[in-house]
Amino acid sequence: MAALNHKVMFLFIKEGCLYLKDEKFVDSIDFAEGRNALKGCVEENLVNSIKGVDVIDYDGWVRLLEACENVVSWT
Repeated sequence: MAALNHKVMFLFIKEGCLYLKDEKFVDSIDFAEGRNALKGCVEENLVNSIKGVDVIDYDGWVRLLEACENVVSWT
């Protein structure tokens, strides 16, 4: 999608936040305009140490959804 000049944003929730411990993974998605994690799902000790990922609250999640034209979700 990014190669086709589509805006790409990621929001990690629940167990998906575990992947954010892997710096190589986070670096591999640097093409995205936004890399986000839901605050209630991120381990407390990771909140301030995840480089390149914004930790957002539920209000931020709603703003993110409103800003995106299409949403793709997978588990």
